[in-house]
Amino acid sequence: ALPCEASTPLSVVDMDNDRNYKYFIGCNNGLIYGYEKGGKPLAGWNPNQLGSDVTYPIQYFRYRSREFLLGVTDDGWLKFFTRFGEQATKSIPIGNRTANHFVSDDEKGFRAIATDGTEYRLGYDGKIYLIASPMFSATDATFADIIPNKSGHEKIIFDGKRLGVYADDSTKVRMMNLPNETSGKIFTAQLPGGKYYIGVYGDKKIWLMDNEGKLVPGFPRKGHGKFIGTDLYNNEQLVIIGLVDERTVIAYAIE
Repeated sequence: ALPCEASTPLSVVDMDNDRNYKYFIGCNNGLIYGYEKGGKPLAGWNPNQLGSDVTYPIQYFRYRSREFLLGVTDDGWLKFFTRFGEQATKSIPIGNRTANHFVSDDEKGFRAIATDGTEYRLGYDGKIYLIASPMFSATDATFADIIPNKSGHEKIIFDGKRLGVYADDSTKVRMMNLPNETSGKIFTAQLPGGKYYIGVYGDKKIWLMDNEGKLVPGFPRKGHGKFIGTDLYNNEQLVIIGLVDERTVIAYAIE
C-alpha cells in the first residue's frame, strides 16, 4: 500500500541481472519510494525528494562501473540518485518536458526526444546537448531500436502525414506517407527476424506501415487510444493489441 497517490508509473528494475527485482514509484507528496520484489520497503532506501511534478517512470542506467537512477520532472529537470537513494550528482535542467523517457546508446550517451522532434542528449561528460528536429512541423516523435544494421536508437518522427525514420545522427533512413492526414501518436514493433512496423493511433483509427514503407493491407482499422505490437505467439507474426472502444480490448493479427 502506498502512502498516497502515485504520480509515476511503476518501475521494475533488475540492477544486478539476478532477477532480484526492485520497484520504484513516485508519489504526489514529492517522494520516491523503493520496494523489494516481495513488497517490503527497500532496505537502506529512504523516501527521497524528487518533486511533485513527476509523471515519468523512474529509470535505471548502468555505464561501465557507474550506475544511477534518473527521474525527470515535468518542468524539465533531471535528478539523479544512487541505488541507496542518495543524490548522485547535481540536478540538470533540460528546459522542456520530453515525450519519452531516456534510452542509452553506447557512443551517444543518454537520449530523449520531445514531441517536436528535438533531441536531448545527456553525454557521459554530464553535459546536455540539444539537437534540432530533422523534420519540420513534427507532432510526435519517439526512439526505437528497430534496424539491426544501424547503431543506436533510430528517431521516428511524425508530422500528421509523413513518418520519418532517421539514424541517431539524424540522417534519413526512410520516409513513409499516410494516405490521409491525421493526428495521432507513434508506436513501433519489431519481429525477431528483423522486420519492423510503425503505427499511428488517433482519430479513433490505427494506421500501420511495414519496414518497406507500405501501408499494411486492411488499415486503417478501428482503434481507441494507445496500441502495442508484439510477437504474441512466438511465431514471428505481429499482433497489435489495444482498445477498439472505451470498454473493448482487441487484437489484430498481421498476416
